Amino acid sequence: MRTAQVLHLPGTEVSLQLEIDRLRHQLQIIQIKLDEMIHIHQQQIDKVISVFVRGQYRMVHVSEIQMIKAMNNYSMIYLDGGAELMTSRTLKYWEKQCACDDLVRVHNSFLIHKHKITAIQPDDCTIALRNGLTAQYTRKSKTCLLLLLGQKDRTQEPKTPKSALHPLV
Repeated sequence: MRTAQVLHLPGTEVSLQLEIDRLRHQLQIIQIKLDEMIHIHQQQIDKVISVFVRGQYRMVHVSEIQMIKAMNNYSMIYLDGGAELMTSRTLKYWEKQCACDDLVRVHNSFLIHKHKITAIQPDDCTIALRNGLTAQYTRKSKTCLLLLLGQKDRTQEPKTPKSALHPLV
């Protein structure tokens, strides 16, 4: 954010009016940018996608999605409440359609909602979600996943040298 500037205003009334007009114009530009940012944020929150299932279109809020699982050229969308929607679209297609920061690609076959994670099992690289759903994650995406959740990856921390653990006596 910019700091306030000290203005050295000349004493004439005309120059003072010009400075007021310039500042008013800057304020209008800032208001327009702020309105755009608010609009983009509201679109992400209220994002709705259209899913074609069994001959009809169903409107789904992105916030309802727990996970999307790829199955060759099909995808299974798992929703809150246990509903499952089989679609003839790829996971890449749904990733572009949703375009939401809350949905994270953790594997070639899984797109998950990061706020619906209940547990991460590092032993077998699985993520537990609500309603008993599980998804695989890759070791490559583990660091990004832990950063999203606000945790550190302990495998990336520098190790204590052995000399510090077993000093010579």
